[in-house]
Amino acid sequence: MKKWIWILLSAMLLPALSCTTSDKKQDNQEESEHMLFKGVPIDGTLQEFVQEMESIGFSLEEEEQGAALLKGDFAGSKGVMVTVWALQPRDLVNTIIVGFPPSERNSWEAFFRDYATLKAELVKKYGKPTFCKEEERAKELGIENIDSLYYPNPHDFMQSGLSTKDFVTQFETDKGVVRLFFHNASSNGMVFASDTYVALQYWDKINTELVKQDAINDL
Repeated sequence: MKKWIWILLSAMLLPALSCTTSDKKQDNQEESEHMLFKGVPIDGTLQEFVQEMESIGFSLEEEEQGAALLKGDFAGSKGVMVTVWALQPRDLVNTIIVGFPPSERNSWEAFFRDYATLKAELVKKYGKPTFCKEEERAKELGIENIDSLYYPNPHDFMQSGLSTKDFVTQFETDKGVVRLFFHNASSNGMVFASDTYVALQYWDKINTELVKQDAINDL
């Protein structure tokens, strides 16, 4: 239980697909001022949000300390793990993190291919990224062929000066932020651990700002 809580927290400390929906979820997309996940506004209490996700086929795996772990299908992947985080003390949902199982377990190339595929789909939906760390690092290191970053030879990657921690792509909208990145348990990001996966994180702007304002008001 504590392991996935800490995975979520580590992702939250990082610098700041299209789906078929029911008529109800389509209404939500048109009317909600909040960031959406699977057509569901990232809003409400943890229990309320979990119930919404269960109504579209996700199952609740665990719940503890203002966070819930769900399992379901997302963006063409089966059995993805979705962590929902509710800010306290309001019990207000503001963050979703999706962990994608690798298309080929323990395959170096598959991890990068999965990342590149998701990035391309996100660009189709949200447009040009507002931040792409791997491209900035590639320029610093004199790597001219950006596409080669996503289909690396393991040996060449080791020699390049890049690490998996350099792979972060962020999209910002008026409703929040979407971030794609590698979660890697290794200390230096050079070696894939058994629990390495591509992750996608959603932040809702309104609810995050509400809780920030609460903290400011307490000062």
